[in-house]
Amino acid sequence: MGNTQRDMDFGKVASRYDGARGRSSQRFYRLLLSQVELKHGSAVLDVGCGTGAILRSMADACPINGYGIDMSENMIEEAKKKCPEMSINVSRC
Repeated sequence: MGNTQRDMDFGKVASRYDGARGRSSQRFYRLLLSQVELKHGSAVLDVGCGTGAILRSMADACPINGYGIDMSENMIEEAKKKCPEMSINVSRC
């Protein structure tokens, strides 16, 4: 499966994606964190991690071993900046 137009658009907005998502994303992250039981050292895989915002939110709440994959190289670049201690990689289907 190659890149679609939609994938390329994500790559173009990666550096400003979190700001564009704003408050609605933060509400979602809080809801997600309230539903997930994290323990110190939990392994968390975020498939389609984008900029790593969810992984960062989880790690800020509790020290985790975070792993992320995404199809957009630009999103991965942003995620690596946000989560340098985690294993973040590009996944190609």
